[in-house]
Amino acid sequence: MLQELMQNGVKTQGGDRLGKTIIFTPNKRCAAFVVKRFDALYPQYRGEFARRIVCNEPGVDELLKNFKRKDSAPFLATTVDMLETGVDVPECVNLVFFKRIRSKTKFWQALGRGTRRCDKLDCVDGCDGAYIGKRRFYVFDYMQNFEFFRQNKDGVKSSVVKSLTEKVFERRVRLIFALQRPDLAENVEIRDWRRALVAETIGQIVALNTTQTAVSQRLEYVEKFRDVTSFDALSENDRDALTRELAPLVFSTETDESAKRFDALVYAAVLALVEQGNVAAPRRSLTETCEALEEKTTIPQVASKLETIKFAKSDELWNGGDPTAFERVRRELRDLCQFLANDGATGYCVECDFCDVVSTRVEGAAFDVPSFDKKAYLREVERYVTEHKNDDAIFKLRNNLPLSRYDWEELERIFEVELGGGATSAELNDAREGEKLGIFVRKIAKMERGAVEKAFAEFLDWNCLSREQFEFLQRVVNYVVDNGFAEPSQLVKAPFGKGEARRVFGEELGKIRGALERMNANAVDAA
Repeated sequence: MLQELMQNGVKTQGGDRLGKTIIFTPNKRCAAFVVKRFDALYPQYRGEFARRIVCNEPGVDELLKNFKRKDSAPFLATTVDMLETGVDVPECVNLVFFKRIRSKTKFWQALGRGTRRCDKLDCVDGCDGAYIGKRRFYVFDYMQNFEFFRQNKDGVKSSVVKSLTEKVFERRVRLIFALQRPDLAENVEIRDWRRALVAETIGQIVALNTTQTAVSQRLEYVEKFRDVTSFDALSENDRDALTRELAPLVFSTETDESAKRFDALVYAAVLALVEQGNVAAPRRSLTETCEALEEKTTIPQVASKLETIKFAKSDELWNGGDPTAFERVRRELRDLCQFLANDGATGYCVECDFCDVVSTRVEGAAFDVPSFDKKAYLREVERYVTEHKNDDAIFKLRNNLPLSRYDWEELERIFEVELGGGATSAELNDAREGEKLGIFVRKIAKMERGAVEKAFAEFLDWNCLSREQFEFLQRVVNYVVDNGFAEPSQLVKAPFGKGEARRVFGEELGKIRGALERMNANAVDAA
């Protein structure tokens, strides 16, 4: 793969250097292995030409900055998901698919890495030889992604995959609900345990950042369940709201994945008991975990908990009818699971000495653009805005600042080209319900309160307003903050009440309308 890329990829500097290249790999270990093999094949590049750029890696921000620079190493980046969207490298002329992609949206976002124009780039390729100005980019697809999407134009509908943190949160909420059963709530130890579970759940809810779009859209649930009294008599609707609305949002500062997996397992076991479900599967899993720990008794920490390990396998635990006993097992054994983390894992690569050649090559085969999925597009837009709310253009929209020509080009590139995935202008306009692009993005990103209040303060002296005027203007501010946008005509309609604005402000109403018009103008491309 690497030799094919180096021989046939688009090059720069008169053909002496491979152009900027992204290799998409299935995981971080594979990304590191590709770099290792590149350095072994091409030692003359001294380990700087190819680098792994993945999330949560020391120095990744500096690496990414250098990759974006035209004549700065690295020139070849191996990645997993980090470079699929939101990264602008106009000089990128080679894409390598070294992993299978079955999501239509992700596939088109990955292809979008090569679509940015770069008019002054000197290129050399097998089609036109040497020329100035990026005319094309090459895609090396080793996992038959193109073939897959030719046959499956809409890709594969992915199932919802819950994170460990989400699973633990959901099971803890279900346990809080189950432990309020009268026959269990009589037990003092169970009541104390339930209070501890509630406190941990509230702690995760309080930690949510309410300025994030996804969180602000569920603010009513956040505010309700921050209050400990809302757990006093949890209803089924409350339980379902917590698991449906807040479980996908919470995060955990726990870094030990094996400990979180053990938490999820123990909570599943307790729930099977108290909800009178099937205990066979969780009991088998817990027993297997304990048996694996028994083989690690040469480790002092494990040896010191041998009694608890044996108890966790015993009938005494499973037939004793005491749910709090499982909590004692969870607390005492969760930190030991780190010693099992690599058991059964293939933590090595097998290197084979054989000739790897490309037997077939397909160039320029026609590819049909898949049908536009409006719901998927809107989900991707919301995700992107949430993750990039402090990027220049989105930040300016949130803070009522004018956008530059470059800002508008970035918005169009990201929300129409990258996230649009080949959609037509009519399809994108339909998804936006006719809204201008800036207004559409601002409605999702919302607006900062300080920016909205400043827009009105410029024309109205808040200190000189009557109480009625002040309250009405606060309603307008709250509406714009929550919705990101308000038409001046709405001042005399719901939710502000017909005629109320004119009665309260009289001739001054024109100033409020003017402030709204100016705010809206900052979200509309003047060109």
